Amino acid sequence: MAAVATPARGWNKTRMDGQVQPAQAIASDPFTDPFGDRGEVRQTADIELEPTEAELGGTAGTAAAAGGVEELPAPRHLRSVTSPAATPIEPSFTAQPTPPAPELTPPPPGRGMPCDRIYNDRNCCDVAAGCKAFRDQLISDSIRTISLDITPRFMPDLPLAEDEATRADRLRLLESRDWRNRRDEVIATGTMTNLANGRVVIADESGEEVARIPWQELGEDELCYINAYWRLPVECPLGGEGLVARNFLPSTFHWHASALCHKPLYFEEIQLERYGHTAGPIRQPIISGAHFFVNIAALPYKMAINPPHECQYALGYYRPGNCAPWMIQPIPLSLRGAAAQATAVVGGFYLLP
Repeated sequence: MAAVATPARGWNKTRMDGQVQPAQAIASDPFTDPFGDRGEVRQTADIELEPTEAELGGTAGTAAAAGGVEELPAPRHLRSVTSPAATPIEPSFTAQPTPPAPELTPPPPGRGMPCDRIYNDRNCCDVAAGCKAFRDQLISDSIRTISLDITPRFMPDLPLAEDEATRADRLRLLESRDWRNRRDEVIATGTMTNLANGRVVIADESGEEVARIPWQELGEDELCYINAYWRLPVECPLGGEGLVARNFLPSTFHWHASALCHKPLYFEEIQLERYGHTAGPIRQPIISGAHFFVNIAALPYKMAINPPHECQYALGYYRPGNCAPWMIQPIPLSLRGAAAQATAVVGGFYLLP
């Protein structure tokens, strides 16, 4: 059996690496300069710029000078600055401002991007992006801008601004008319300018609103007029025919149990006679005959349980039309029935010769 290594004592204690120096030991202020590298500039080796071909001597430099290439000044020596507190070095030449790069608006997440959630030709990335935009719109909207108006727009396929402009242009051409209610009474005169919150907005010739009529109160011709210009489905009103009023009297229904009863049925076959369960055209007559003769032998037993003068009711049986399962009726156990059956058997032995 291999020996199990036992961990040394103190193996689970926290240790500090000896080569790591705490920040507070080298920092002047542990909150603003915890590592002590903001107030000083580290001295590093000078960085020399790579000389150009014109600055190189020899044949290359002579050829460049002969060709009229302007000789550049000697390379400058720059020091690397690692602290933001150090004074920046101004260049000796005037740099041209770099034009800002055009801002690229990233596409919405999921829109136009490769998607690995495409099911049955449906891009679920686009669906998620649309749902997010819808949620953002709901969150940004005020509750004062939410309308409970379920009236369909004039041109639902157009944006809201174009829909309102198209509605105003087309309804402006409508003529002024008399608006009547269901009783054929004139309730307003003017031009229909809008349909909102289930009401027809009527304006006069100057464009001032004069009435807002609920469409339920308008006559049949007015409803057809509105549906035609607003492109709504046709509605068939009652045609002005009133219904004959009647008085509905309250009625109370009471159920009373039936008092129908019968005397004991000693030879009844419940499954066959009440529910229609049969064993077939061949076996059923045999079963019924055996049932009859067995009940003759057990008649004293059954008569002791249910006396002949006793009334029995149909309560407890399945009602007509219900699904009644086929069951084997249990044998009732009764001491009184057993005593009556024993008396009848013993008395029969003495009576028979």
